[in-house]
Amino acid sequence: TADARPSDRRSMVSLGEVYDQLAGCKAGCKLVMIDACRGAERGDGPDVPHQPPPPQGVAVLFASSAGQLASESQTLVHGVFSHFVIQGLRGDADQDHDRNVTVEELVEFTRTHLPPFALALGREQSPELLGHTAAAIPLVSLKPASSATD
Repeated sequence: TADARPSDRRSMVSLGEVYDQLAGCKAGCKLVMIDACRGAERGDGPDVPHQPPPPQGVAVLFASSAGQLASESQTLVHGVFSHFVIQGLRGDADQDHDRNVTVEELVEFTRTHLPPFALALGREQSPELLGHTAAAIPLVSLKPASSATD
């Protein structure tokens, strides 16, 4: 959350708490998007934290893969991942031009466009998807393009 204080775990919401809430949700498509660093997940060993798997029917799209930092740009008003998610949901991710953006299309869009942008900022960053949800259900249905006479 925006007001979280890393030194005070009580000020944060754990991913487990989010999973618990979503486990009982009957929605056909449950997608969690997290624009945060995962730098603490470097290497293997008993002390290295790893993301718990999401419950059945829930997918989590992380801004970065394990061990990576999430990039920010001074020209954007949010993280680079959020920028590409917003662009994708506005229609840029609609690969088949059916006026719908699905989970599958959004994931592919962020995985394709974010890494080169982050690399230009001097960071390696690759979005990662954990879990599964109904990939064919539209996240967004886009309005038809207006004609010149509208």
